[in-house]
Parts: sequence; C-alpha cells; structure tokens
Amino acid sequence: MKQIIRPPTFADEEKTRAATLIHIVSWVYVLLGLVLIVLLLVLNPERSIRALLIGGSCVLVLGLQVVSRRGNVRLASWLLAYGLWGLTMFSLVTGGGSRTSGFSIFLPVLLGAFLLGRNGGMAITVLTIVMGFTLTYVGENTDWLVEPEEYSPYSFWVSQSLVLVVAALLITLANSQMKRAVARALQAEGSWRSLVENTPDLIMELDRSGCLRLINHLPPGMTPDDVVGQSVYELAPPVCHDWLRTAIPTAFDAGQVQDHECELADGEGQWRQGRLHPIVEGDKVIALQLIIRDITLQKQAERQRFELALQREKLEVQQTFISNVTHDLKNPLATIRLNLHLLERLPDEDAQLDQIQRTRAQVQRLENLIQNLLTISRLDYLPQLELSPIAPAQFLAGIADQFQASAADKGLMLAVESAPDVPSVIGDKDELERAITNLVENAVNYASEGQSVTLRAYQQAANVVFEVSDTGPGIEEPELDQIFDRFYRGEGARVAVKGGSGLGLAIVKKVAEMHGGQVWVDSVVGQGSSFRIQLPLASE
Repeated sequence: MKQIIRPPTFADEEKTRAATLIHIVSWVYVLLGLVLIVLLLVLNPERSIRALLIGGSCVLVLGLQVVSRRGNVRLASWLLAYGLWGLTMFSLVTGGGSRTSGFSIFLPVLLGAFLLGRNGGMAITVLTIVMGFTLTYVGENTDWLVEPEEYSPYSFWVSQSLVLVVAALLITLANSQMKRAVARALQAEGSWRSLVENTPDLIMELDRSGCLRLINHLPPGMTPDDVVGQSVYELAPPVCHDWLRTAIPTAFDAGQVQDHECELADGEGQWRQGRLHPIVEGDKVIALQLIIRDITLQKQAERQRFELALQREKLEVQQTFISNVTHDLKNPLATIRLNLHLLERLPDEDAQLDQIQRTRAQVQRLENLIQNLLTISRLDYLPQLELSPIAPAQFLAGIADQFQASAADKGLMLAVESAPDVPSVIGDKDELERAITNLVENAVNYASEGQSVTLRAYQQAANVVFEVSDTGPGIEEPELDQIFDRFYRGEGARVAVKGGSGLGLAIVKKVAEMHGGQVWVDSVVGQGSSFRIQLPLASE
C-alpha cells in the first residue's frame, strides 16, 4: 500500500520530479472523479452514463501511474497532458463551446508547460488557442453546438489568447530556471555525495531513539532500505555502545558535540573515534550525525612519540648518571690520592693519623655511593618483595635506636611518636627499613644543634602513614617537585652536606611504589620538613 501511495523515485532527478507531478495530478483527478460519480449517482441517476465515463477516465489515469512507475515517465507525461486537454475540450463542446468561458482551458496549458517542458508547453498552448477560436467560430456560425445563455465574443478570445501565450512563456521560463537550479543543486549534491561516499569515515544520521536515517557506507549485501530504521548499535563497534547510550540523549538535550575514543577488543591495537554532531533546525536538535573514524595510525604515531620521548628521557638519565657518577667518584679518588701522597711525606704520627681518617671518610663516601647505585639498580629489576607483617611502632623504634648516638653528637632531639595499636602493614622489612633510614639520615644530616627529628606512625583510612619530620632548614618550594628524581640535589643540600649521591630519596620513592604506596613531602623554609610514606593496611 505504501508503494502505491508513495511517488516513484529514479536516479534522474528531473524524471523523479515529473513522475511525482503525474502521481499527484492522477490521485487528485481520481479523488475528484469519485466525488463526481457519487454526486451524479445520488442526485442525477439518469446521468449514470456520464458517471461511467468518469470512472473509466479514472481507471485510465491510474494506468498512467503504472506506465510512469515502469520508467516511461515521458510517455505518461504526454498522455496525461493531452488526455486532460481532450477532456477539457470535450467539456467545452458539450457545454456550448468556448463561448462560455476561456479560463477552463488554463489547466491543460499549465500542466503541459510543467510536464512537457518548453516545446511541449508551447505546442499545447497553440493547439488550445486554435481550438478555442474554432469552437467559437463554429458556435457563432452553425447550429452544431448548444446555444449558451452567455458567451464571449471574438475580442474576449483575442485577449484570452494573449493571456495564454504570456502564461505559457512565463511558465516555460520558470520551468527552465527551475531546471537549471535543480541541475546546479544536483551537481552540488553530487559533489558532496561523492565526498561523503569516498571518505573512509563511517557517517550516519540518527534520530533520538538511535535509529539510522542515512549512512554513507552500506554493510556488504545490504541495501539502503535494509539499513534505514536499524539501531545504531547493530553497526557501531560494541566497545562504543556504553558511550552511545549516554551521548545520544546528551547531544539531543544539550546540543553539544560528544567525543569518544575506544580500542577494539580484537587484540590488534585497533582504535576508533566516535563523534556526535547535533543537526539543528532553528533552536531545536532534529537529528544527530555520528562519525566513526579509524584512528589506529594516529594512536600508533602517539605511541611511537611517547616511546621516543621515553627513550630520550632514559638517555638523558643515563647521561646525567654518567656525569654525576664520574664527578662523585672523581672527587673522593682525588682526595684519597692526595692523602696517600701526604702520608708518604708526613713524619708526624698525629698528622698521618689525621690523613688516614680523611682517607677513611672518602672511602666511606665511595662505599655509600656505590651502595646506593647498587640498591637503585637492584630495585629496578627486583622480581618480587619478601613480604611479612610489620608492626609500625616497634619498626620505627628499631630505626631510631640506630641514630640515637649520631643525633646526640649533634645535639639533636630524636623521638618516636607512635601508638602501639597502629595496625600492621605487609611489606619487605629490609627495603622499608632502607627507605625510612634514608629519610632519618637526611633529617639528622641537615638539622642543626638544638633542633628535633621525630618519627611517627598512624592510621589514615585504609592506610598506615610513616612520617619523618624535622625542624631543620626546610626545602625551597621550586625544588619540592624534583627532590625524588634520581641524582637531583637541591642547592641547600649541596651546601649543607658534602658528598651526597642524589639517590637516597629516589630509593625512598621506588620502595614506596613497589609496596603499592606513595611518598610526598611538606616543607616550609626555616621551619622544617615532613616526609610521609603511605602504605596500605595488611589484609585480614
């Protein structure tokens, strides 16, 4: 039924336009004919023959639709135009000729101009003028036609002829302009259609329910009728479905572009980008345009850039490492060489002992540097930690005992503040001890006489925090983001402590991350610093 009511469509836009006009005129004629048939049968039953003729003409007009749907649109146009022209002439003859009114013949002229184009429209116009004058002459000079009560003289028909000619010329001109406009529009549409169809992106137009209205690339073996009306979820990648369920109503309600990137679950690193563009008419969103683009190459390029930047960063770290290690090894070795040279020439035993102690200090410095290098290298490649429960209070007390003597020598107050009921954590005791020892050693080294160093442990939500605080010189704010980087030493650290490797805090950070925790610092210049290591609680 829909195919009967819907006008036919063809690849040629002009052909489709003519077929649509035939379709409309045919159905209007049939409907008017049915109304006339009913009126004749009800009001004038004796004129049933006329009703039968009208019914026959309706059947013929419907037959023209069949001819048009089969592609013979030109033939159907000629038959319809001249069929209606003949019907109009027949009505004029039975009604007394053209002397009644000339306006009834405008219909076939207008229809002919639209259906038949310039030449056909002019032909039907000339034929109408000739037939009108002929009927007028016959009506005036013979008794063949019924005598009307009122009729138009020749002067009326001359004016009507001029009107018909002008009307036909204007209609033909308008028809030509319309054809040219349609041709330009078709050319522009063809260019855009070619552009859309040749783009590798999948472009769809969706309604509010997510059903397809248009698509540029049909799935294999499917026609437009098969796809239109289908849900977008049948064509979009499954990994985009959750995003589409949220993005479609959001784009309709907010009128904003929605973007999303997703990796296909095929294990081959394929990426797609989805973008929803609202199609607005006035101030209302009437549809959405969904563009699905393959961004695999873009993602691969981004990954390559990231890997290149990572390799560059590794190279810079290695260069920094070589530079720092060379510098840190060169200085104590030069000092040791000098001390040995002096030992060979100093006769005084006290002076020799002093040089020996200086040499021992430089050897200790070298040992610490090498130990830190080995530690950070080992942590980078450590396959797994040796985990066991650790009681925070006893753990910190043991570390504090190691530094009581050195703290006392510097006149520092070293204290432990930790409640005995702080929950245990699961960790590698040796590695955690190394990390917190580094923090305490730094605090003792940088603090001055009369200042304090405090070790704390407390529960914070589902974590335990180990804190090492001091009332030392503090750290400049610009340095806080870098102090956990390998080989980094701030200006204050270089001045206060000679011979540091710049690896102590990097080891602290690495150990914390290996335990699933994190480390951070709060510091105020002139008031001190607080380093905190946060670790998750032991599972029950």
